[in-house]
Amino acid sequence: MKNLDEYFILQPINLLFSESLLSGYNGAELSLDFEVIKDLEFSLEISKSQNLPDGYVVWQDVIDNAVSDFRLDKKFSDAENFISTKDDDFSSYQSKLSLAYRKSKLKKSNTDYDDFYFNVLGEVYYQLKMVTLQRYVRGNVENSFLEKLFLLYREGLYPCGKKNKGTIVAYNPIDIVN
Repeated sequence: MKNLDEYFILQPINLLFSESLLSGYNGAELSLDFEVIKDLEFSLEISKSQNLPDGYVVWQDVIDNAVSDFRLDKKFSDAENFISTKDDDFSSYQSKLSLAYRKSKLKKSNTDYDDFYFNVLGEVYYQLKMVTLQRYVRGNVENSFLEKLFLLYREGLYPCGKKNKGTIVAYNPIDIVN
């Protein structure tokens, strides 16, 4: 664990339980090369598709490459064991949220934000879990790709793509939050 405290390690996965997750970006200055987009459909396309517009790389490949840097480390299974309780907590939390969401869909009272949130929640969970695992295995790796993702999530954004030149693209859900 490289002598890091539990709070620091669990901070990314704990964001999953926060109302600030995917709450929208207020424009705060960040020392990070990223581009904010407002097109929800485009954000979903570049986050999930293998067939991308020119200038973009496959998002899942970018995530997988970042994780491959530490996945084979001998501490990886220890890290998974360390956060297993949080996995269980999130599973229970997600079940409650999903039940409420399904009920709202049946009543046709779900919002565009609800649809967006539940469309991307599994992906968000995986990415924030990988940040947590990286912190356990590697410690504080400032400026790593996964730490950049966490910074964007913490600001209420949905990181969803990467341009060939390295710029991270993030959707700002602010318009559908309100």
